[in-house]
Amino acid sequence: MRPCDHSDRTSIVEVAKICHPELNVNETDVKILLANYNFVGMANQAGRMIGFVSSVSTAQRTTILDIGVLPDYRRRGIAYQLISEHIATAYESLKTPWGHEIKVKIPNAYRYPGVDFYESMGFTEVTESQDAKYAVMSFIVREPVSVEF
Repeated sequence: MRPCDHSDRTSIVEVAKICHPELNVNETDVKILLANYNFVGMANQAGRMIGFVSSVSTAQRTTILDIGVLPDYRRRGIAYQLISEHIATAYESLKTPWGHEIKVKIPNAYRYPGVDFYESMGFTEVTESQDAKYAVMSFIVREPVSVEF
């Protein structure tokens, strides 16, 4: 697992197109996203990117924007590792006495198993957005998270 940079554009587009074909992601979109958001990617032994997570952070909150794992690599704990890495990074870089909030908005089209996945990591559903297109879940980081399988 490592931070992504502009050299990863093509790989991120490849994973995003397979995981989220409805978004019609292209390299220009990813170039803009990489300039403004945090991306972490995971590669297999051959060096091919098999998953990523993107987020944006402030002093009080990290919002997970997207996560994608190629179908052949799902159900192996990769999404869990990617999210756990984001939680651990938030804890280490933004230590505060009140904790750091991690939020995720899950489109209702992916609500389940999305909500179940995040609940298994300790997130709780806090509200639904006004337009009812998303479930919003929150996780308060007060201590480091360890990845266990």
